[in-house]
Amino acid sequence: MTERPVNTLGMLQRTIALVQRSLRVDSRDIRPHLFRMALPGIFIVTLIMMQMDNGLRSAPGRSLLGWLVTYDYLFITFAAATFFATAISEEREQQTLGLLQMAGVGPLALLLGKWFPRLWSGILLLLVQLPFTLLCVTLGGVMWNQVMALFACLLAHLLLVSSIALVCSVWSRTSSAACGWATFTIVAMHLGVWIGSSLLNAPTPPVPTAWLDHFLGANRLFRIMEIAFDEPILSYQVWSNLGVSLMLSGIAWGTFALVQEKQEFAASPAARKVDGSPRVSRRAWQWSPLIWQGFYQVVGGPMYLVGRMIVHFLTVMALLMWMSSWGGTIDSEEFAGVLIFWGVFAWVCEGAYVASQVFRGEIAGQTWSTLCLLPRSLPEIAYPRLLGALTALVPAIGCIGFGLWLVLDDFVDVLDEDEFWMILFYFSAQVVLGWHLTTLFSITIDWSAWPISIFLATVVVVLANICLMVCIETAATGSGEQALVWLVGMATYGASGVVHVLIGSRLTSRLGE
Repeated sequence: MTERPVNTLGMLQRTIALVQRSLRVDSRDIRPHLFRMALPGIFIVTLIMMQMDNGLRSAPGRSLLGWLVTYDYLFITFAAATFFATAISEEREQQTLGLLQMAGVGPLALLLGKWFPRLWSGILLLLVQLPFTLLCVTLGGVMWNQVMALFACLLAHLLLVSSIALVCSVWSRTSSAACGWATFTIVAMHLGVWIGSSLLNAPTPPVPTAWLDHFLGANRLFRIMEIAFDEPILSYQVWSNLGVSLMLSGIAWGTFALVQEKQEFAASPAARKVDGSPRVSRRAWQWSPLIWQGFYQVVGGPMYLVGRMIVHFLTVMALLMWMSSWGGTIDSEEFAGVLIFWGVFAWVCEGAYVASQVFRGEIAGQTWSTLCLLPRSLPEIAYPRLLGALTALVPAIGCIGFGLWLVLDDFVDVLDEDEFWMILFYFSAQVVLGWHLTTLFSITIDWSAWPISIFLATVVVVLANICLMVCIETAATGSGEQALVWLVGMATYGASGVVHVLIGSRLTSRLGE
């Protein structure tokens, strides 16, 4: 009867020790402070742009608060896919989980000690917005019940996505895999709710859809920002998100020991003796082994390439079903539009993923210097590997090509328009710059998993484009704007060349590490 209170007290002491250590590390680390500072910085830029564009005339407080909660929602979601997703996986990568368990730290104490400090950082991300919220209320158009409902919604969303990330972190062997699964799960949750509610939103739906539509925090934010909002602050979205968060936290706690035991056994030499399955022997392509290496290490090989094609096909079909739920039939032009839209979107996203992974694996695994011992120059090693990794874009390019083939006559007519080439030139310049920045961040910042590299590159490109667009609108009109767009596109390609040189320099400096 006396051992239980002692064990409970010991668990609380170890949990508090882990929380205290994590809070001290975060307070001394510049990353959380920069992350929290970025959100007010973006909001201030938005405020300046709205003032320049005369956007503060009608209900200015409501407009500003709408942008503020949008940024909050995006930052919280991104933090879950990166910051929260590495809570346990980073300890597993550093092989310190066994040491913590030997010190008597149990699964519950470990999860609370690693998860709560990150949750507190997310809460601070919301608290830092209070001065701007007061500004929005002062400017008018916002009621206090809306403000409280917004913060309750965001807090519930924070708990939900952080719990999803915690489960992914417990179940993943590496931080990169944890971030990837957390990103996929959160995106799938949003798309599943939106597409599912649209498909079931018929005049006589087979099942009620209100519970599905009201579960998502983004949908709740839209309803709160309505002028005639008059609903309870603690809504169904808040309680459902809290309930799912508790359930996921319990799953992470209950499966932690089992997953850890299996992963420790899988990494041990004894696993090779027990596993009697035949090993697949892959021989490198004799004509270009480095292309083979990039194809298998980054893309995953032929099976993963076929899997990407199947995912693209299923996604296009789901989008077409969603469009058909609005009523009417889908003609060839709409089908081509969906193919081109999804192909371009997938091309940009998969290109960013390839850019973040093409050299990251070798550097994180400390095998880059070994690879460069080959009797070849750095370009002769880097470019073939990049070419093999770029085969991941073949399915997305196939979607674009098939969509253009369906509307070939219209596409040929568009080729004669100058605006098409201007938009294509400018858009491709931004994408190329974003890919280069992603690669640079992935090999420069040691703690940068691939979602962080992509996010940082996206923020840099988006903010630069916002500033440039404001300058273009104020500096020129008419034909002068088109000339400036061409000039900015050429300058962007020039910046990509500079970043390209920096990547080569950074890869060279990594040889001695």
